[in-house]
Amino acid sequence: MKTDVLRTTHTLTVFRVGLLVLIALLFSGCVETRFESPLGNDIKACDPRVKGLWVDPDDPLHASSAVFVDDKCRVQILVQTEPATPLRQVHLPVNFVHLDKQDYLVVADAELANVTDVPPVFGIDPVPKRSFFFVRYRVRGSRLELTPVNTAALAKLVIDGKLDGTVSSTNHELHVFIRGDRDRMLDVVRQQPVFKNSEPLVAERRDQGIADYERDVLAKQRRELGAKQ
Repeated sequence: MKTDVLRTTHTLTVFRVGLLVLIALLFSGCVETRFESPLGNDIKACDPRVKGLWVDPDDPLHASSAVFVDDKCRVQILVQTEPATPLRQVHLPVNFVHLDKQDYLVVADAELANVTDVPPVFGIDPVPKRSFFFVRYRVRGSRLELTPVNTAALAKLVIDGKLDGTVSSTNHELHVFIRGDRDRMLDVVRQQPVFKNSEPLVAERRDQGIADYERDVLAKQRRELGAKQ
C-alpha cells in the first residue's frame, strides 16, 4: 500500500529538515523543475559521507523529522502518521553525482511511487516517460546542506530562449521542464545558475540508529501527552 507522506496533514508539518524539506518543496506540485535526462553518465549509487541519521538541528526529536541512510546507502524517510505510534520507514531511491567538486542528488520521478503521486510533466505532449529532479548537497562535518533548484531562474532562461524547455505558470504554480540528453544536463548545471540564490536546507547528523531514535522520540511524546492530561 502506498504511503502518501506528502498528502497527510500531520506529515506536511514536519517536512522542514534536510531531504524531507526538499521533498516537500520539489514534489509538492506547486513549484518544480524537472529535467529530461539524468545528470551525466557517472552516476553513483552511494556516497559514504551521507550514511547515518539526519535530523532537524532545531528540534532533533520532532516526530517524522528524520532521514536515515543505511550502510547500503538506502535513503529511508522516517514517517509517523499519529503521535506516540511507531515510526515507519519509506524508501526513496536516490543516486549521487560528483561534478566539478560539487555534489548532487538525482531522483527519478518514477522512484517517488512509494512517497507520493507525481503528476505528469506539465506542458509536454506526448508526456515524457521519465523525468528527473536534481538537488545540490554538501556535507560539512556533522551538517548536511541541501540546495533546491532555483525554478524561477530557470523559467526565465527558458522564456528568454537560453535553455530548451517549457514553462507552465498558472494560479501561483510554476512548472519548468528542461530538455536535453545527459551531456546537455551537465552543460546546464555547469553553465547556468541552476542553484544560485537558493537557500540551503540543513540537517544535522545524530549518532543513533533507527531503533534508539524511535525510542527517544516516543519517550518525548509520551512525556508531552502526560503533561497535557
